[in-house]
Amino acid sequence: MHVAQIMSRELVTATPHMPVLEVTRLLSQRHLSAVPVVDSDGKSTVLRILAYSGALIPVSLMPFALGMAGRVYLIGAILMGAALFRVSMGMAYPRLPATAAASKPSARRLLQATIIYLPALFALMMANPVG
Repeated sequence: MHVAQIMSRELVTATPHMPVLEVTRLLSQRHLSAVPVVDSDGKSTVLRILAYSGALIPVSLMPFALGMAGRVYLIGAILMGAALFRVSMGMAYPRLPATAAASKPSARRLLQATIIYLPALFALMMANPVG
């Protein structure tokens, strides 16, 4: 059996504001177990990016609060969290749809920042243990 035998070329999606009964009917009619939810302008994606990058700041301070890391880690975590949030703001301003071609450079910068953020945070924690 090959993938082409079970896959279709027509992409079936749902929107964030689609009624649940309509999605349920779509799943049943197409014999699907799930469909991707697509936001055409990307606003909800940008809001989630901002919310998650903002939430990372207090979460990243927990090792200091729990006595697992020192003050150098604390300062570094605050600065890196603020920097990540600032890069995330690049997706919200200028007010372009997240799906616009002009927003790709901002998305790439955000991807690069997130790839650097976590290993740098762990390196700070290792370099500045308590005790």
